[in-house]
Amino acid sequence: MMVGILCLLLLLIASAQSENISVGELKSVVKLERELLHNLRIYAQELETRLRLINGAIAEYGKNIQLLDRNPDLYMSNPLFAFRLMTHMRQHWPAWQLYMTQQPGSDQLKMQQRLLSLLPTRDAHKEAAQSLQSLFKFYNYAPASFLLKNKKHLRLSSLDCYHMGRELYEQQKYHEAVDWLAAAAAKYSPTSPHDELLGVSLGRIYEMQLKICEWRHSSCSHGLWSCSRRTSCCGASNTSWSSRSQCIHRQRLRSRPASCRSNAGATTNRIRIWSVS
Repeated sequence: MMVGILCLLLLLIASAQSENISVGELKSVVKLERELLHNLRIYAQELETRLRLINGAIAEYGKNIQLLDRNPDLYMSNPLFAFRLMTHMRQHWPAWQLYMTQQPGSDQLKMQQRLLSLLPTRDAHKEAAQSLQSLFKFYNYAPASFLLKNKKHLRLSSLDCYHMGRELYEQQKYHEAVDWLAAAAAKYSPTSPHDELLGVSLGRIYEMQLKICEWRHSSCSHGLWSCSRRTSCCGASNTSWSSRSQCIHRQRLRSRPASCRSNAGATTNRIRIWSVS
């Protein structure tokens, strides 16, 4: 209990001392988040209205076909039915075609484009990541230890770890990205149905880990990275570079479709040469 309170106090103190992101700036971002969420909610309502209209037409048209199937002679010999069907074909279906070509939520799309112009800059996201990384580094926190915090405001999800690792990876701070990616991979699970839409995948995490292993091997070979530290490659202790790389490779293969695994042997053979004696 005391440890949790201490962690909270340290986080609050570090947050208050941070000059990178002010409270006023965060309030502006929160306001923008509310507007984006409201716009998305209206867009969903537009889609729901559109879906109800389409489902209503499907039910109505389907019912007419069911009545015809039950007693075809009665309907096929009826001039009224023939006229109604011809009108339906000539007037209704072309109207549906026009309706289907109309983009739903066009007003919300315009609003979305306007709001996106107000998004925080790339530098602002970079500063936020640097602030969090500095905090963890100063207090010697491990990302994995925050994955299961009881307090939601202190808890890190695997998605948080993924985005932190990705940000540091894109800044080529590979030695800092290692622990974040390892935590993301260890506890990875799709948290929502839209993860795939957002481009979050376990295969992508393994890909970044594998490239870090390549970078460390190259740095060690050129004296830029201490070979004595290689046991922590990709966040795994007491594991050789070769075996860790092959493990990541096998995990990546399992996350791919079977049709993409044909060159597994060749790639594994290439990984074996990374071992540093």
